This record gives sequence, structure tokens and C-alpha cells, in this order.
Amino acid sequence: MNTQAVTRVNLLFLILGLLLPIQSSTQSWAAQISNANEPLREIFFISPAVGWAMGEPSNSSTDYLRHTTDGGVNWFAQSIERTNLEIEAAYFLDENIGFVVGELEEGGTPGFLAQTIDGGQSWSIDEQNFPQKLLDVTFQGMNLGWLAGNNGYLAVSENGGQSWSTVATPTDRKLNGLDFFNEQQGLAVGDHGVIIRSSNGGQNWTQVVSGTEEDLLAVTFGDENNAWVVGDKGIILHSIDGGLSWVSQSSGTDRRLFDVDAYSPAVVRAVGKDGIVLRYEPVSSAWLFESSQTDRDIFAIDMVQDSLGWFSGQNGVIHILGEALISADQEVFSSLEGTAVFPNPLSGGVPLRLSLPTGGEFHFSLYDPSGRQILNQKIQALVGNTVTIELDEIELKAGVYWVQLRTEDNLRSYSGKLVVLP
Repeated sequence: MNTQAVTRVNLLFLILGLLLPIQSSTQSWAAQISNANEPLREIFFISPAVGWAMGEPSNSSTDYLRHTTDGGVNWFAQSIERTNLEIEAAYFLDENIGFVVGELEEGGTPGFLAQTIDGGQSWSIDEQNFPQKLLDVTFQGMNLGWLAGNNGYLAVSENGGQSWSTVATPTDRKLNGLDFFNEQQGLAVGDHGVIIRSSNGGQNWTQVVSGTEEDLLAVTFGDENNAWVVGDKGIILHSIDGGLSWVSQSSGTDRRLFDVDAYSPAVVRAVGKDGIVLRYEPVSSAWLFESSQTDRDIFAIDMVQDSLGWFSGQNGVIHILGEALISADQEVFSSLEGTAVFPNPLSGGVPLRLSLPTGGEFHFSLYDPSGRQILNQKIQALVGNTVTIELDEIELKAGVYWVQLRTEDNLRSYSGKLVVLP
């Protein structure tokens, strides 16, 4: 530890019995390390801990999926083992069953759908039954799902995605996005200002007046009445009657907005070109700029709580809303009880010492206040042994650092924060 930069370290470890996310009271976007360079066009979280980011391959790479089980602290590569797939959208029913859709760049039909039943470890690909490039997928419950794509294409599944039936639509425009609030009420949006609406589970669709000719790229429901649409030239449309009528809202930008996501009518964000993130202010109906900490194009956003979300974009960009999340799914992880860290407080130049309740191999990680991993190493311990972590080579500036200790099988985890005082 650099004694000139740090005069005193107060080590405060929190044993998280329920292993809920550790969050800051102030919201900010912080970068995470995706270990990817590809455009990540979609990001999807099934819980605060478990999520996927994906896009399109570069060169001959097949590792254009990223998976996390700890809220994005670590992202690991997954593969569909195909280089000619361009992923546009994804939806997961649970931690095991999920779908990705997009364009088949050569061979077969223009569109493809791939399914996993083991959390993305393996995939089966349907490249024969989709006559159009697929641009979005969504589900309500485990059985009822919908697809949208080029030339007004829509399809519905009533058996969990095992088979799909094409439905008629009143447009031949490309449908870029769709969303359903419940099993009956849905919206799809597309090029040249097209908005179509269904009130019977997607069996029948009617076109509504959008008031714009701009290409519309994404749609989201905040509740049964409130919905938002975004698209080219900074267009934002808002409906308060479930999509029957729409009014334009000022975004403050003329740049393309790729995606919008609402956790509730009061928690809505839109993302777009050159790192734009906009947050909706419901009291004034205004859209406010947020600092995204990137100037890369942002393609997708997923809000899973009112103060927890992720976005993904160009060159493998993944950012989290709030401080780096050190968490674990309660059903998957259990806490590593009895772990002790000392001395506490820690003086400059003194290494950390971990007293572990069980033997075996562990992963020790340290993250700086922006969520960047600055130390990651395996440690070996026998029952009752003390393990020493040397920090001599790391310059710790004042701030809150996150610490994680997890077992090799990822079944148990100990998390806490390291407060470095000036």
C-alpha cells in the first residue's frame, strides 16, 4: 500500500446474510469490465445478480455473449458457436431458459431464433422458420411470447417459444421494437413513425397515429396507461392511455435514441448516440441529461429496480447505475459465515489478513470506486488458516472500494466495502 497516498484505512466489512445489493444513496453510472470489444446491442437482467449482454461477432469470434452472476462485477464469455449471427434482442424467462433473435447473415432464412435451457452454456438455433430479420422478442409469463421484425413481421407463441405463428399486421414497415404490459395489451413500433397496438394478446393489430415520420426504435410500458417510444432525431413520444394516442416530448437532443426502459411511470430512461442517457422527470414531464461516463453509442438499457440498471453499447461498453454491485442471488448463493478480516482499522503498509471458516480455493477481488477491478487473485486456504493479501503495489486513493471473496464453485460469497480515508 502506498503510504504517501493513504494515511489511514478503515476496513468496514458487512456480512450480508441475505446478500442484497450494496448501493449508494447517490446515483451515478460506472463502467464495468465486459472483456468484450464487440457492439453489445442488448442487455438483459433476470435478477439484480444474473444478466447477459450480447451483440454481433467481430472477425471470426464466436464469443459475442457475456454473462454475469454477480451483478456485473465479473462478465464471462459465452458462445452460440456461430459467426454469422447478428443478435438484436434477447429475453430470458428465468436463469436457465432464454431466447436471442436477430439476423442470419448468410445461409438459411434472413431471421434466426436461438434458445438456451442451461443459462447460455449451450444453444439450439432455428434458422429455417423466420422469413424476416428479427429485431425484438418479449414474453408475458412462461408461455406467451411475441417476435417483431422486418416488413411488418410479427409472430406469437403460446407454448414457451417452442413454435411460432405469424400474425397479420396493418403495415409493411420494419418493426424495430415491441412491448407488452400484460397478456393482452401490446405495442410495436417501426420505421416512418409506425405504431401498432393490440388489445387481444397480439392476435389482431391496429395502427394508431404517432404524429411523426421519424423511425421509431423502441417502446416501453411504465404501467397500463403510460408508455414511451424513442427513435431518430431525438424523438420521444408519450402516451397516457395505453398507446391509443401520443404526444411528443422534448428530449433536448437531435441524436438517435436507440432504447428506452421504464421500471415504473416515475423511473424511465432513454439511451442513444455518443453516450446519451436521459432520465424522465415525472413532476415536470421533462427529460434530463445524465452523465453516462462514456461517449460511445449506447444501444440498450435495462432497469431492474428504481435505482439499479445497466446499459450496453459500442466497443463492449457496459455501465451500471450506482456504485459497483457486489451481490448474489439468495437462491443460488449463501454467505461465507465466519470470515474475518483484520487488523481493523488497517494502517498504511500493513497487508490484509483473512481468516476463513473453511479450507479450499477462493477468489479474492478488489474493485475501485468506479467499479473497475484492480486486484483479482486465487488464494488457497486450509481450515482455520489465515491468508495474507499484499497491497504494496496498489495505490489506494481516498474512496469506497468493494471487496468480494467467493468460493471456486460460486456457491458461497462474502462481500463488503473498504473505506479509504484521506
